[in-house]
Amino acid sequence: MKSFLSSVAVLAMLACVVSTEQLCFSKEKMAEAFKICKTKENITSETEKALLNREVPETMDGKCFLACWFEQLHLCSQSGKMDVGSCDKVCDAVCTADNARGEQLRAAVEKCRPEGDKATGEESTLRCERAYHIAKCVHEEIANIWDKDYKTGKKENA
Repeated sequence: MKSFLSSVAVLAMLACVVSTEQLCFSKEKMAEAFKICKTKENITSETEKALLNREVPETMDGKCFLACWFEQLHLCSQSGKMDVGSCDKVCDAVCTADNARGEQLRAAVEKCRPEGDKATGEESTLRCERAYHIAKCVHEEIANIWDKDYKTGKKENA
């Protein structure tokens, strides 16, 4: 299944292995959030390319893009703290379509939730660092579990 930026923004991306009709947000909402955050965070063409290549960006503009995108999708607060209720809805949506993957996602989210608290930095960029740490952790957890289809955005036997 194709999805918009399925591995860019951790939770939103991970939920994209499920068709968008089953998510608590649509492909259109994710695309609109991408457009808003691309402009708001003034990302470079290199950062945009990394995002489109399903990489978690390490540049400050990329980290702030992730924070903005998470905020737009209500996955994180404006301070960069993970919104437990919204993340649970994403996990529930994945569980509805594929219980095993949904539970794997739920475990990754639980494991990675504290990662945002490990972020350090200036107050003005702390939300960006929090989003980056969460995104990186969940990306690594899911990539290890869903390896082939996560990287390609496709599910085998689908």
